[in-house]
Amino acid sequence: MPRPSDPSPTPPAQRHPVLRLLITLAWVVPAGPVLTLVLYPFWSWWEATTGWESVGHSGPADWCYLATWAVLLAVACLVPLVARRRAG
Repeated sequence: MPRPSDPSPTPPAQRHPVLRLLITLAWVVPAGPVLTLVLYPFWSWWEATTGWESVGHSGPADWCYLATWAVLLAVACLVPLVARRRAG
């Protein structure tokens, strides 16, 4: 039983960066295509506004998937940093 003066145990994901990376990829990889397809109206609007080829007869362009994955990875990396900074 830990004493109140003992430091709180760190979760395994914080002790092992490789484990944290694998956990992050486990949800980012499948969430990327799903979110890209959910954002289909956004990609259509983006193409109409900017003229960049974003959607075609077979769905969003490859760069749309890559952009979504990049945003998800950035969020997945920034959230723990912000949480740790706010915690102390």
